[in-house]
Amino acid sequence: MGSLDKLATLIIVDSRLEFISIEIFDNMWLNWIDLRGNNLKNIELISKQIKKKIYTYFEI
Repeated sequence: MGSLDKLATLIIVDSRLEFISIEIFDNMWLNWIDLRGNNLKNIELISKQIKKKIYTYFEI
């Protein structure tokens, strides 16, 4: 698989006003971790040279 070098770490607030930490790796996948440290969902990261589009999928 190779190394998972961290490119960036984002902090996002969802509709319930709970902070969600998103770590972006070079394998173009995101790992969702909430404040309790639970793995919520894997979401796909589609990136280009400059612009990055993040498609999020919430399961409620």
